Amino acid sequence: MSKMFFLKTVLSLAFFSTYFPNLSPVAEWSLLIYMQGDNSLSGCINPDIEEILKAHRMVTGIPLMVNTLVQVDYPQDQKTWRFKIDRYGKLDDASLNEEMGISPVDELVASAKWVKSKYPANHYALILWSHGSGIEDYRNSYLKLLNAKNFKHELNNNKLENNFDKSRRGILYDDSQGTCLRNEDLTSALSQIKEVFGRKIDIVGMDACLMAMVEIAYQIKDYANILVGSQQIEPGTGWIFDRFLIPLISDPYSFNAEILAKLIVKTYGDFYIASGTQSAIYLDSLDLLYGNIDAVAKTILECLNYRSPAVIGALKYARSNSLEFDNKKYIDLFCFYRQLNAKIPALRTEAENSTQSCCFVKPSQKYFMALDLLHQHLSAGMLIISDVVFANAANGNMKDAHGISIYYPISRYKIHPSYPKTMFAQQVPSWLELLKKFV
Repeated sequence: MSKMFFLKTVLSLAFFSTYFPNLSPVAEWSLLIYMQGDNSLSGCINPDIEEILKAHRMVTGIPLMVNTLVQVDYPQDQKTWRFKIDRYGKLDDASLNEEMGISPVDELVASAKWVKSKYPANHYALILWSHGSGIEDYRNSYLKLLNAKNFKHELNNNKLENNFDKSRRGILYDDSQGTCLRNEDLTSALSQIKEVFGRKIDIVGMDACLMAMVEIAYQIKDYANILVGSQQIEPGTGWIFDRFLIPLISDPYSFNAEILAKLIVKTYGDFYIASGTQSAIYLDSLDLLYGNIDAVAKTILECLNYRSPAVIGALKYARSNSLEFDNKKYIDLFCFYRQLNAKIPALRTEAENSTQSCCFVKPSQKYFMALDLLHQHLSAGMLIISDVVFANAANGNMKDAHGISIYYPISRYKIHPSYPKTMFAQQVPSWLELLKKFV
Protein backbone atom coordinates (compact mmCIF):
# COMPACT_ATOMS: atom_id res chain seq x y z
CA MET A 1 0.00 0.00 0.00
CA SER A 2 1.43 3.43 -0.92
CA LYS A 3 2.01 6.10 1.70
CA MET A 4 -0.21 8.50 -0.26
CA PHE A 5 -3.13 6.04 -0.23
CA PHE A 6 -2.65 5.43 3.51
CA LEU A 7 -2.64 9.17 4.21
CA LYS A 8 -5.74 9.80 2.09
CA THR A 9 -7.57 6.96 3.81
CA VAL A 10 -6.73 8.14 7.32
CA LEU A 11 -7.72 11.74 6.56
CA SER A 12 -10.97 10.60 4.94
CA LEU A 13 -11.91 8.43 7.89
CA ALA A 14 -11.08 11.19 10.36
CA PHE A 15 -13.18 13.73 8.47
CA PHE A 16 -16.25 11.52 8.23
CA SER A 17 -16.06 10.25 11.79
CA THR A 18 -15.87 13.82 13.07
CA TYR A 19 -18.52 15.55 10.96
CA PHE A 20 -20.73 12.64 9.84
CA PRO A 21 -20.63 10.08 12.64
CA ASN A 22 -23.64 8.15 11.31
CA LEU A 23 -22.42 7.82 7.73
CA SER A 24 -19.80 5.62 6.09
CA PRO A 25 -17.14 7.42 4.03
CA VAL A 26 -17.62 7.34 0.28
CA ALA A 27 -15.40 4.61 -1.09
CA GLU A 28 -13.32 5.00 -4.20
CA TRP A 29 -14.80 1.82 -5.70
CA SER A 30 -17.83 -0.35 -5.00
CA LEU A 31 -17.92 -3.65 -6.89
CA LEU A 32 -21.15 -5.64 -7.02
CA ILE A 33 -20.57 -9.25 -8.02
CA TYR A 34 -24.03 -10.53 -8.90
CA MET A 35 -23.80 -14.33 -8.82
CA GLN A 36 -26.66 -16.30 -10.33
CA GLY A 37 -25.49 -19.76 -9.36
CA ASP A 38 -28.75 -21.68 -9.38
CA ASN A 39 -27.48 -23.78 -12.28
CA SER A 40 -24.58 -26.06 -13.17
CA LEU A 41 -22.07 -23.43 -12.02
CA SER A 42 -23.11 -23.66 -8.36
CA GLY A 43 -19.88 -25.46 -7.48
CA CYS A 44 -17.87 -22.42 -8.61
CA ILE A 45 -19.58 -19.90 -6.30
CA ASN A 46 -17.63 -20.49 -3.09
CA PRO A 47 -14.21 -20.82 -4.79
CA ASP A 48 -14.72 -17.39 -6.36
CA ILE A 49 -15.82 -15.94 -3.01
CA GLU A 50 -12.65 -17.40 -1.52
CA GLU A 51 -10.64 -15.56 -4.17
CA ILE A 52 -12.26 -12.30 -3.07
CA LEU A 53 -11.53 -13.08 0.59
CA LYS A 54 -7.94 -13.91 -0.32
CA ALA A 55 -7.50 -10.54 -1.98
CA HIS A 56 -8.60 -8.66 1.14
CA ARG A 57 -6.45 -10.78 3.45
CA MET A 58 -3.39 -10.23 1.29
CA VAL A 59 -3.58 -6.46 1.67
CA THR A 60 -2.17 -4.86 4.81
CA GLY A 61 -3.15 -1.49 6.28
CA ILE A 62 -6.68 -0.07 6.10
CA PRO A 63 -8.39 -1.38 2.94
CA LEU A 64 -11.61 0.52 3.48
CA MET A 65 -11.86 2.40 0.20
CA VAL A 66 -12.96 -0.57 -1.92
CA ASN A 67 -16.28 -2.29 -1.20
CA THR A 68 -16.66 -5.80 -2.58
CA LEU A 69 -20.31 -6.79 -2.38
CA VAL A 70 -21.78 -10.08 -3.47
CA GLN A 71 -25.37 -11.12 -4.11
CA VAL A 72 -25.74 -14.89 -4.53
CA ASP A 73 -28.40 -17.36 -5.54
CA TYR A 74 -27.55 -20.89 -4.42
CA PRO A 75 -29.56 -23.85 -5.78
CA GLN A 76 -32.30 -25.31 -3.57
CA ASP A 77 -32.12 -22.32 -1.28
CA GLN A 78 -35.12 -20.06 -0.80
CA LYS A 79 -33.01 -16.99 -0.03
CA THR A 80 -31.23 -14.11 -1.66
CA TRP A 81 -27.84 -13.88 0.00
CA ARG A 82 -26.04 -10.55 0.30
CA PHE A 83 -22.51 -10.34 1.62
CA LYS A 84 -19.93 -7.66 2.23
CA ILE A 85 -16.52 -9.23 1.90
CA ASP A 86 -13.48 -7.71 3.53
CA ARG A 87 -10.40 -8.84 5.45
CA TYR A 88 -12.59 -9.85 8.37
CA GLY A 89 -14.58 -12.35 6.35
CA LYS A 90 -17.82 -12.84 4.48
CA LEU A 91 -20.33 -10.76 6.41
CA ASP A 92 -24.06 -11.21 5.91
CA ASP A 93 -25.50 -7.85 4.91
CA ALA A 94 -29.26 -7.51 4.47
CA SER A 95 -29.86 -10.96 2.97
CA LEU A 96 -33.46 -11.51 1.92
CA ASN A 97 -35.80 -14.35 2.80
CA GLU A 98 -36.93 -14.43 -0.81
CA GLU A 99 -36.04 -16.72 -3.68
CA MET A 100 -33.75 -15.05 -6.22
CA GLY A 101 -34.41 -15.46 -9.94
CA ILE A 102 -38.16 -14.92 -9.96
CA SER A 103 -37.98 -11.39 -11.36
CA PRO A 104 -34.41 -10.86 -12.65
CA VAL A 105 -34.79 -7.20 -13.64
CA ASP A 106 -36.35 -6.05 -10.37
CA GLU A 107 -33.88 -8.08 -8.31
CA LEU A 108 -30.84 -6.69 -10.11
CA VAL A 109 -32.08 -3.12 -9.71
CA ALA A 110 -32.85 -3.72 -6.02
CA SER A 111 -29.32 -5.01 -5.56
CA ALA A 112 -27.92 -1.82 -7.07
CA LYS A 113 -30.08 0.23 -4.69
CA TRP A 114 -28.61 -1.74 -1.78
CA VAL A 115 -25.11 -0.87 -2.96
CA LYS A 116 -25.87 2.79 -3.58
CA SER A 117 -27.62 3.34 -0.24
CA LYS A 118 -25.14 1.52 1.99
CA TYR A 119 -21.89 1.62 0.05
CA PRO A 120 -21.71 4.77 -2.08
CA ALA A 121 -18.56 5.19 -4.13
CA ASN A 122 -16.90 7.37 -6.71
CA HIS A 123 -16.78 4.43 -9.13
CA TYR A 124 -19.09 1.44 -9.61
CA ALA A 125 -18.49 -1.90 -11.28
CA LEU A 126 -21.30 -4.38 -11.88
CA ILE A 127 -20.11 -7.93 -12.57
CA LEU A 128 -22.72 -10.39 -13.82
CA TRP A 129 -21.61 -13.91 -12.89
CA SER A 130 -23.41 -16.85 -14.51
CA HIS A 131 -23.97 -18.61 -17.80
CA GLY A 132 -24.18 -16.38 -20.84
CA SER A 133 -25.33 -17.17 -24.36
CA GLY A 134 -24.88 -14.00 -26.38
CA ILE A 135 -28.04 -13.51 -28.39
CA GLU A 136 -29.01 -17.17 -28.77
CA ASP A 137 -30.52 -19.96 -26.71
CA TYR A 138 -28.48 -21.09 -23.73
CA ARG A 139 -29.07 -24.78 -24.39
CA ASN A 140 -27.65 -24.76 -27.91
CA SER A 141 -24.67 -22.65 -26.88
CA TYR A 142 -23.65 -24.95 -24.05
CA LEU A 143 -24.24 -28.49 -25.24
CA LYS A 144 -20.63 -28.75 -26.36
CA LEU A 145 -19.39 -27.83 -22.92
CA LEU A 146 -20.22 -31.34 -21.78
CA ASN A 147 -17.03 -32.46 -23.46
CA ALA A 148 -14.97 -29.26 -23.21
CA LYS A 149 -11.62 -30.04 -21.62
CA ASN A 150 -11.31 -26.68 -19.87
CA PHE A 151 -14.80 -26.72 -18.36
CA LYS A 152 -14.74 -28.37 -14.95
CA HIS A 153 -18.44 -28.74 -14.28
CA GLU A 154 -20.78 -30.79 -16.40
CA LEU A 155 -24.02 -29.31 -17.58
CA ASN A 156 -27.36 -30.95 -17.01
CA ASN A 157 -29.52 -29.70 -19.87
CA ASN A 158 -32.59 -31.81 -19.13
CA LYS A 159 -34.35 -29.17 -17.07
CA LEU A 160 -33.41 -26.45 -19.49
CA GLU A 161 -34.98 -28.38 -22.33
CA ASN A 162 -38.23 -28.32 -20.38
CA ASN A 163 -38.11 -24.78 -19.04
CA PHE A 164 -36.36 -22.63 -21.65
CA ASP A 165 -38.02 -21.75 -24.89
CA LYS A 166 -35.94 -20.61 -27.83
CA SER A 167 -36.60 -16.93 -27.25
CA ARG A 168 -34.64 -17.01 -23.99
CA ARG A 169 -31.16 -15.79 -24.66
CA GLY A 170 -29.06 -13.62 -22.41
CA ILE A 171 -27.38 -14.11 -19.04
CA LEU A 172 -28.10 -15.01 -15.38
CA TYR A 173 -29.79 -18.36 -15.97
CA ASP A 174 -31.77 -19.79 -13.05
CA ASP A 175 -32.54 -23.48 -13.52
CA SER A 176 -34.98 -23.71 -10.61
CA GLN A 177 -37.11 -20.79 -11.75
CA GLY A 178 -36.66 -21.35 -15.47
CA THR A 179 -35.70 -17.70 -15.94
CA CYS A 180 -32.83 -15.63 -17.24
CA LEU A 181 -32.04 -11.96 -17.74
CA ARG A 182 -32.95 -11.63 -21.40
CA ASN A 183 -31.03 -9.17 -23.52
CA GLU A 184 -33.92 -6.71 -23.62
CA ASP A 185 -34.25 -7.11 -19.84
CA LEU A 186 -30.55 -6.30 -19.48
CA THR A 187 -31.22 -2.97 -21.18
CA SER A 188 -34.15 -2.27 -18.87
CA ALA A 189 -32.19 -3.16 -15.73
CA LEU A 190 -29.12 -1.12 -16.61
CA SER A 191 -31.18 1.91 -17.57
CA GLN A 192 -32.74 1.84 -14.10
CA ILE A 193 -29.39 1.25 -12.40
CA LYS A 194 -28.01 4.29 -14.20
CA GLU A 195 -30.78 6.30 -12.55
CA VAL A 196 -29.98 4.73 -9.16
CA PHE A 197 -26.30 5.64 -9.42
CA GLY A 198 -27.05 9.02 -10.96
CA ARG A 199 -24.70 8.38 -13.87
CA LYS A 200 -23.44 5.67 -16.16
CA ILE A 201 -22.00 2.52 -14.59
CA ASP A 202 -18.22 2.68 -14.86
CA ILE A 203 -17.76 -0.99 -15.78
CA VAL A 204 -20.22 -3.72 -16.66
CA GLY A 205 -18.35 -7.00 -16.47
CA MET A 206 -19.78 -10.26 -17.73
CA ASP A 207 -18.10 -13.23 -16.11
CA ALA A 208 -19.97 -15.45 -18.53
CA CYS A 209 -19.63 -16.97 -21.98
CA LEU A 210 -20.00 -15.38 -25.42
CA MET A 211 -21.11 -11.90 -24.34
CA ALA A 212 -18.49 -9.67 -26.01
CA MET A 213 -20.66 -9.05 -29.05
CA VAL A 214 -21.63 -6.08 -31.17
CA GLU A 215 -25.28 -6.81 -30.44
CA ILE A 216 -24.85 -7.11 -26.66
CA ALA A 217 -22.79 -3.93 -26.49
CA TYR A 218 -25.54 -2.09 -28.36
CA GLN A 219 -28.03 -3.07 -25.65
CA ILE A 220 -26.03 -1.37 -22.88
CA LYS A 221 -24.07 1.42 -24.57
CA ASP A 222 -26.24 4.20 -23.16
CA TYR A 223 -25.96 3.02 -19.56
CA ALA A 224 -22.32 2.06 -18.99
CA ASN A 225 -18.89 3.31 -20.01
CA ILE A 226 -17.00 0.04 -20.44
CA LEU A 227 -17.96 -3.57 -21.17
CA VAL A 228 -15.62 -6.39 -20.15
CA GLY A 229 -16.49 -9.84 -21.46
CA SER A 230 -15.48 -12.88 -23.47
CA GLN A 231 -16.08 -13.68 -27.12
CA GLN A 232 -15.59 -17.38 -26.43
CA ILE A 233 -16.88 -19.73 -23.74
CA GLU A 234 -15.33 -19.30 -20.31
CA PRO A 235 -14.25 -22.18 -18.04
CA GLY A 236 -16.31 -22.69 -14.91
CA THR A 237 -13.60 -21.04 -12.84
CA GLY A 238 -14.19 -17.79 -14.75
CA TRP A 239 -12.45 -14.61 -13.68
CA ILE A 240 -9.53 -14.87 -11.25
CA PHE A 241 -10.77 -12.26 -8.78
CA ASP A 242 -7.81 -12.05 -6.41
CA ARG A 243 -5.38 -11.20 -9.20
CA PHE A 244 -7.03 -7.89 -10.02
CA LEU A 245 -8.55 -7.16 -6.61
CA ILE A 246 -5.25 -7.18 -4.71
CA PRO A 247 -3.82 -4.24 -6.72
CA LEU A 248 -7.16 -2.43 -6.63
CA ILE A 249 -7.59 -2.76 -2.86
CA SER A 250 -3.95 -1.86 -2.30
CA ASP A 251 -4.17 1.47 -4.11
CA PRO A 252 -7.68 2.25 -5.42
CA TYR A 253 -6.85 5.89 -6.19
CA SER A 254 -4.58 4.67 -8.98
CA PHE A 255 -7.47 2.98 -10.78
CA ASN A 256 -9.93 4.63 -13.08
CA ALA A 257 -12.37 2.46 -15.03
CA GLU A 258 -10.04 2.02 -18.00
CA ILE A 259 -7.09 0.89 -15.88
CA LEU A 260 -9.20 -1.56 -13.90
CA ALA A 261 -10.75 -3.01 -17.06
CA LYS A 262 -7.31 -3.49 -18.59
CA LEU A 263 -6.14 -5.30 -15.46
CA ILE A 264 -9.16 -7.64 -15.48
CA VAL A 265 -8.42 -8.55 -19.10
CA LYS A 266 -4.69 -8.99 -18.48
CA THR A 267 -5.10 -11.20 -15.42
CA TYR A 268 -7.58 -13.39 -17.29
CA GLY A 269 -5.22 -13.77 -20.24
CA ASP A 270 -2.23 -14.46 -18.01
CA PHE A 271 -4.12 -17.24 -16.21
CA TYR A 272 -5.74 -18.98 -19.19
CA ILE A 273 -2.64 -19.26 -21.33
CA ALA A 274 -3.72 -22.36 -23.26
CA SER A 275 -6.95 -20.88 -24.60
CA GLY A 276 -9.42 -18.13 -23.85
CA THR A 277 -10.61 -14.64 -24.69
CA GLN A 278 -11.39 -11.52 -22.70
CA SER A 279 -11.72 -7.95 -23.90
CA ALA A 280 -12.59 -4.45 -22.75
CA ILE A 281 -14.75 -2.26 -24.98
CA TYR A 282 -15.34 1.50 -24.93
CA LEU A 283 -19.11 1.76 -25.10
CA ASP A 284 -19.00 5.52 -25.68
CA SER A 285 -17.17 4.93 -28.97
CA LEU A 286 -19.52 2.33 -30.38
CA ASP A 287 -21.67 4.63 -32.50
CA LEU A 288 -18.68 5.10 -34.81
CA LEU A 289 -18.37 1.33 -35.20
CA TYR A 290 -22.10 0.88 -35.79
CA GLY A 291 -21.99 3.55 -38.48
CA ASN A 292 -19.12 1.71 -40.10
CA ILE A 293 -20.93 -1.65 -40.04
CA ASP A 294 -23.92 0.04 -41.66
CA ALA A 295 -21.70 1.52 -44.37
CA VAL A 296 -19.97 -1.82 -45.01
CA ALA A 297 -23.27 -3.70 -45.28
CA LYS A 298 -24.83 -1.12 -47.61
CA THR A 299 -21.78 -1.10 -49.87
CA ILE A 300 -21.71 -4.91 -50.04
CA LEU A 301 -25.38 -4.86 -51.03
CA GLU A 302 -24.56 -2.32 -53.76
CA CYS A 303 -21.76 -4.54 -55.05
CA LEU A 304 -24.13 -7.50 -55.10
CA ASN A 305 -26.45 -5.56 -57.40
CA TYR A 306 -23.65 -5.15 -59.95
CA ARG A 307 -21.93 -8.53 -59.85
CA SER A 308 -23.69 -10.93 -57.56
CA PRO A 309 -21.92 -14.29 -58.23
CA ALA A 310 -18.39 -12.92 -57.76
CA VAL A 311 -19.29 -10.92 -54.66
CA ILE A 312 -21.14 -13.86 -53.12
CA GLY A 313 -18.05 -15.97 -53.67
CA ALA A 314 -15.91 -13.38 -51.88
CA LEU A 315 -18.39 -13.21 -49.00
CA LYS A 316 -18.41 -16.99 -48.65
CA TYR A 317 -14.62 -17.02 -48.58
CA ALA A 318 -14.45 -14.26 -45.96
CA ARG A 319 -17.11 -15.87 -43.78
CA SER A 320 -15.59 -19.36 -43.92
CA ASN A 321 -12.13 -18.02 -43.08
CA SER A 322 -13.24 -15.85 -40.15
CA LEU A 323 -12.70 -17.01 -36.59
CA GLU A 324 -15.79 -18.71 -35.18
CA PHE A 325 -16.63 -19.29 -31.54
CA ASP A 326 -18.43 -22.06 -29.67
CA ASN A 327 -21.67 -20.83 -31.15
CA LYS A 328 -20.73 -21.07 -34.82
CA LYS A 329 -23.01 -18.19 -35.73
CA TYR A 330 -20.74 -15.79 -33.84
CA ILE A 331 -17.61 -14.64 -35.69
CA ASP A 332 -14.85 -12.17 -35.00
CA LEU A 333 -15.76 -8.91 -36.75
CA PHE A 334 -12.16 -7.84 -37.38
CA CYS A 335 -11.34 -11.20 -38.99
CA PHE A 336 -14.31 -10.91 -41.33
CA TYR A 337 -13.32 -7.40 -42.36
CA ARG A 338 -9.73 -8.46 -43.00
CA GLN A 339 -10.67 -11.52 -45.04
CA LEU A 340 -13.18 -9.65 -47.19
CA ASN A 341 -10.79 -6.76 -47.73
CA ALA A 342 -8.18 -9.22 -48.99
CA LYS A 343 -10.57 -10.39 -51.73
CA ILE A 344 -11.22 -6.94 -53.23
CA PRO A 345 -8.18 -6.96 -55.57
CA ALA A 346 -9.34 -10.31 -56.98
CA LEU A 347 -12.84 -8.93 -57.47
CA ARG A 348 -11.40 -5.99 -59.43
CA THR A 349 -9.24 -8.27 -61.56
CA GLU A 350 -12.13 -10.62 -62.29
CA ALA A 351 -14.31 -7.71 -63.41
CA GLU A 352 -11.58 -6.09 -65.51
CA ASN A 353 -10.88 -9.34 -67.33
CA SER A 354 -14.51 -10.12 -68.01
CA THR A 355 -15.88 -9.72 -71.50
CA GLN A 356 -19.39 -8.91 -72.57
CA SER A 357 -21.30 -11.82 -74.06
CA CYS A 358 -24.85 -12.99 -74.47
CA CYS A 359 -24.80 -14.20 -70.87
CA PHE A 360 -22.69 -11.60 -69.11
CA VAL A 361 -22.66 -7.82 -69.09
CA LYS A 362 -19.36 -6.09 -68.55
CA PRO A 363 -19.52 -4.35 -65.15
CA SER A 364 -20.06 -0.62 -65.09
CA GLN A 365 -17.65 1.88 -63.59
CA LYS A 366 -20.01 2.19 -60.65
CA TYR A 367 -19.08 -1.35 -59.60
CA PHE A 368 -15.40 -0.43 -59.41
CA MET A 369 -16.28 2.69 -57.44
CA ALA A 370 -18.31 0.56 -55.04
CA LEU A 371 -15.37 -1.83 -54.59
CA ASP A 372 -13.09 1.11 -53.81
CA LEU A 373 -15.60 2.42 -51.30
CA LEU A 374 -15.92 -1.02 -49.69
CA HIS A 375 -12.14 -1.20 -49.32
CA GLN A 376 -12.17 2.19 -47.60
CA HIS A 377 -14.95 1.20 -45.20
CA LEU A 378 -13.34 -2.13 -44.31
CA SER A 379 -9.94 -0.53 -43.73
CA ALA A 380 -11.50 2.19 -41.58
CA GLY A 381 -13.52 -0.41 -39.69
CA MET A 382 -10.44 -2.36 -38.66
CA LEU A 383 -8.92 0.81 -37.25
CA ILE A 384 -12.15 1.61 -35.39
CA ILE A 385 -12.26 -1.88 -33.86
CA SER A 386 -8.67 -1.48 -32.69
CA ASP A 387 -9.66 1.74 -30.91
CA VAL A 388 -12.99 0.55 -29.50
CA VAL A 389 -11.46 -2.66 -28.10
CA PHE A 390 -8.80 -1.10 -25.89
CA ALA A 391 -7.72 -4.30 -24.11
CA ASN A 392 -7.75 -7.81 -25.51
CA ALA A 393 -6.51 -11.22 -24.39
CA ALA A 394 -6.63 -14.03 -26.94
CA ASN A 395 -4.71 -17.25 -26.44
CA GLY A 396 -4.27 -20.66 -28.03
CA ASN A 397 -6.71 -21.47 -30.80
CA MET A 398 -8.39 -18.11 -30.12
CA LYS A 399 -5.25 -16.06 -30.75
CA ASP A 400 -6.84 -14.34 -33.77
CA ALA A 401 -9.76 -12.99 -31.73
CA HIS A 402 -9.82 -9.18 -31.74
CA GLY A 403 -12.26 -8.54 -28.91
CA ILE A 404 -15.72 -8.15 -30.43
CA SER A 405 -17.97 -10.61 -32.28
CA ILE A 406 -20.93 -10.24 -34.58
CA TYR A 407 -23.83 -12.49 -35.53
CA TYR A 408 -23.32 -14.12 -38.95
CA PRO A 409 -25.07 -17.47 -39.53
CA ILE A 410 -24.27 -19.37 -42.69
CA SER A 411 -27.88 -20.01 -43.69
CA ARG A 412 -30.90 -17.73 -43.66
CA TYR A 413 -32.83 -20.67 -42.25
CA LYS A 414 -30.60 -20.49 -39.19
CA ILE A 415 -31.22 -16.82 -38.40
CA HIS A 416 -32.63 -16.91 -34.89
CA PRO A 417 -36.24 -15.62 -34.86
CA SER A 418 -35.35 -13.22 -32.07
CA TYR A 419 -32.50 -11.56 -33.99
CA PRO A 420 -34.63 -9.12 -36.02
CA LYS A 421 -36.04 -7.86 -32.71
CA THR A 422 -32.65 -6.90 -31.27
CA MET A 423 -31.83 -3.23 -30.92
CA PHE A 424 -28.83 -3.60 -33.22
CA ALA A 425 -30.84 -5.24 -36.02
CA GLN A 426 -33.50 -2.56 -35.73
CA GLN A 427 -31.09 0.36 -35.67
CA VAL A 428 -28.66 -1.06 -38.25
CA PRO A 429 -31.11 -2.89 -40.56
CA SER A 430 -28.61 -3.10 -43.41
CA TRP A 431 -26.71 -5.86 -41.57
CA LEU A 432 -29.85 -7.97 -41.22
CA GLU A 433 -30.70 -7.30 -44.87
CA LEU A 434 -27.24 -8.53 -45.85
CA LEU A 435 -27.64 -11.68 -43.77
CA LYS A 436 -31.01 -12.45 -45.34
CA LYS A 437 -29.72 -11.86 -48.87
CA PHE A 438 -26.41 -13.65 -48.57
CA VAL A 439 -27.00 -16.53 -46.18
